[in-house]
Amino acid sequence: MPADPSEDFVSSDLTTNAGPLTRRRFLTFVVAAPVLTVAAGSAGGLIIPAKAYAVVPSPPQPENILDLGEVMVAATKQAQDLLVLEVTKENQVVFHLPRAEVGQGITTALAIVVADEIDARLGDVDVPLEDARQDLGTAQSTGGSSSVRSLWDPVRSIAADARARLVTAAAERWNLPAHDLTTRDTAVWAPDGRSA
Repeated sequence: MPADPSEDFVSSDLTTNAGPLTRRRFLTFVVAAPVLTVAAGSAGGLIIPAKAYAVVPSPPQPENILDLGEVMVAATKQAQDLLVLEVTKENQVVFHLPRAEVGQGITTALAIVVADEIDARLGDVDVPLEDARQDLGTAQSTGGSSSVRSLWDPVRSIAADARARLVTAAAERWNLPAHDLTTRDTAVWAPDGRSA
C-alpha cells in the first residue's frame, strides 16, 4: 500500500526518467497538453514561413479571350439572315432550321422559343431541318451546344416580328386598333371573342 494517497495511481510499468507516473503528474500532463498545442499552433507562423504569392505576368489564355460557344456563334452569324418563319393557311407555324439535329434537341428547343414568342401552341409549331449548303461554309455548323445559343435572339426576333404582323393584319381586317388585340393558342383575338 503506498504511503502517499496521491501516488495510488502509480503503475509499475509507467515510469519515466523523472520518476513514476502519479495522479498529480498525469493531471499536469492533461492540463498542459492543450495549452502547449495552442501555443505551438500560434507560434507555427513564426517558425514556418508563410506561402509567398507572386504574380507572374503571362499572356491571357484562349478561354479567357473567347470561348468555344462564342466562336461557334460568330461562325454561324451569316446564316441568321436566311432564317425563315412562316404561318400556313392551316395555322401551322413553320420555322426552317438551318442546322443539323444530331441528338442535342435543337428542334424542340427552338420550337419552344418560337411558340413562346408568337403565342402559339407547341403542337402547332414545326421545325424542319434545312438542307446543307456548301456556300454557307461554317454558317450551318452544329456543335459545342451552340445552336440554341447562336439562334436564340434571331429566332425570338423573327417570331416577335411575325406576331406583330399577324396582329396588324387582324386589326386591319376587323378595323380595330392593334393594341386592343391579344394573342394566344396560335391565334389573334379581338375583345369581342373573334379570332383569326
